[in-house]
Amino acid sequence: WETIRDLKDGLEEKVALRTKELEEALTERNQALAHLNQELAEATEYVRSILPQPISHGEIRINWKFVPSASLGGDAFGYYNLDEDHFVLYLIDVSGHGVGPAILMAFLHAHLRSLADVHTDLSELIVQANNLLERESPDQHFVTMLAAKFDFQTRTMAYVRCGHPPGFIMSAGGDVRVWMEEGSLPLGIMPDTQFPCSAPIQFHSGDIVVMVTDGILEAFSPEHVQFGIERTVQLVREHREQPAARIIEALRKAVGDYTARSGLSDDLTLVVIKVE
Repeated sequence: WETIRDLKDGLEEKVALRTKELEEALTERNQALAHLNQELAEATEYVRSILPQPISHGEIRINWKFVPSASLGGDAFGYYNLDEDHFVLYLIDVSGHGVGPAILMAFLHAHLRSLADVHTDLSELIVQANNLLERESPDQHFVTMLAAKFDFQTRTMAYVRCGHPPGFIMSAGGDVRVWMEEGSLPLGIMPDTQFPCSAPIQFHSGDIVVMVTDGILEAFSPEHVQFGIERTVQLVREHREQPAARIIEALRKAVGDYTARSGLSDDLTLVVIKVE
């Protein structure tokens, strides 16, 4: 009995010691998770802070919506003024989602602003951004982009598309009169890639310009069918007389309903521009 009692005491001592070690490890883990959540919250706030507010310039109204699939996302929408009559907006989508793509997105966003101080030509600016990204970004990531340069004097727009889903321009009557299909490779794949700019596109009163990331087009239904471009066009057509913000909200809701609220598999960003 003494031997059994000794074994029992020894076992209880080991169990108590192991329990204490597990409790300490759990405490450290919880502290680390709390610290990580705080950092994610701060990073999320920073990412949101660099995204612009809705823009109004004369007869042109620009609205946008960003919905990340995780705490942080790799989508971004930005713009900068060249002068009082010209400005550039861009929609970028870093491959993947989460912290890594969000950091890369912020990196590219900052450098686009810096490059814009030196390069007024949109094609040349994107060439320089691509070379920088190809040198500095991790090999597993690339970036698609759709950028547009606006001339308010002539009411025209020219665009550069880098592996991004094509945007489109819908007339007041509901017809898609322009597909933004001209394009080149995504950024960060090959150095010294050329990114030609389209010919200027004349705006007409009532035009609606729509630019989206593939999180919209590739949203899946429970039956694993993509939302797709046709549904996107039809929904814009049905809401074309409403303000840009309402069109965006209708699209966002339609995608949520289509996926049966099962959660996003990718970040989604929508840009809608209305010309009065």
